[in-house]
Order: sequence, then C-alpha cells, then structure tokens
Amino acid sequence: MQKKIKINYDLCRGCRRCEIACSWRQEGSVQLKRAKIKIKVKDQGATELPIFEQQCKIRPCTKETPRCVTACNFGALEFIEGGINND
Repeated sequence: MQKKIKINYDLCRGCRRCEIACSWRQEGSVQLKRAKIKIKVKDQGATELPIFEQQCKIRPCTKETPRCVTACNFGALEFIEGGINND
C-alpha cells in the first residue's frame, strides 16, 4: 500500500512550518502562495487547519517522508500507510 499523509487536526497549532517547508521543496524559496499545503483559518481565527491540494491527496511529492511532515514540531502530520483525512 502506498504511504500518504495523515492529518491530526487536534495537534495543529497553525505555525505554518509545513507551508514554508513545502514551498521550499517545490519552489526552492519561500513562496507560501505556491505551497501545496495551506493553513486555513476557521471560526474567526479560533481554529487553523492544514489542508492539502488535490495532488497531495492523490500522490505525495516523495516516497520518503515529505518535508511538510518533518517540519511539523507538533506531530499534526504523519506519513503512514493509507490516505489523507482531509474530510
């Protein structure tokens, strides 16, 4: 089974380290608008949730642990067997 990224929304702190790491991996520089993961603000700023673009749901950028996952200091992202839980 292919490994994919799992999100634990309860552990996300909205620090945006995953966005920075993804942008750097994709673009070679920090361009948050071009990152494939975005932190979406909900509930008037009370909740911040990581959301992946469709291509990351289908196929992560690498077979090794993606940089967005390793950049997360809070354990909100994991690279595991299975699918992204972006529902």
